[in-house]
Amino acid sequence: MGKLSALFVVMTASFLVSATLSASSASNAQITTEADKPACTQRRFHNLDRYAHQRWYRVFRDKEVGPALRGLLKKDYRNLIESMRRASYPEDSPSYVDRKGVLTLRGFVPGLFTIMEAILIVEPCGNIYAAILDDGERFLYFSNDKEYIDRLPTEVERWRSGIEKLRSEFEKTPQLPIEFKSK
Repeated sequence: MGKLSALFVVMTASFLVSATLSASSASNAQITTEADKPACTQRRFHNLDRYAHQRWYRVFRDKEVGPALRGLLKKDYRNLIESMRRASYPEDSPSYVDRKGVLTLRGFVPGLFTIMEAILIVEPCGNIYAAILDDGERFLYFSNDKEYIDRLPTEVERWRSGIEKLRSEFEKTPQLPIEFKSK
């Protein structure tokens, strides 16, 4: 009976997440970095606008971004890709790239909401912020931005908080640990 209850909770949470994903995207669409942080002055990633629409998954093979991601995530690189089978558009944006040129992907595996999800934020100046919900057990966080090595940027924290809220929708569950992997 316990397995049936767990299955029901996961299926119901999956339905609720898919129904509310676009609504929560609206509040999460902008800020990909802190509001008072100056815009990038020197570009390291020149082609982020290529991934603004349906071809977002090609960012992992980008000649500039791909090696930076693999170097930052190391053995968890494959975990990021697997957790981003699909990505959602921010509701108030017609693309994954905002007006500052920042790429924001909120990914998930259909049917595994609150178990396998990820967020990836790539700034043109080279800053990368990635978080992975690892099998519903913990959050793995990576960044090459020295300001955010040991703390989550606002957008990543909103994403994490949304998942925690969904996990506790039916019964109170303890918050998952965050592992800061870039320290």
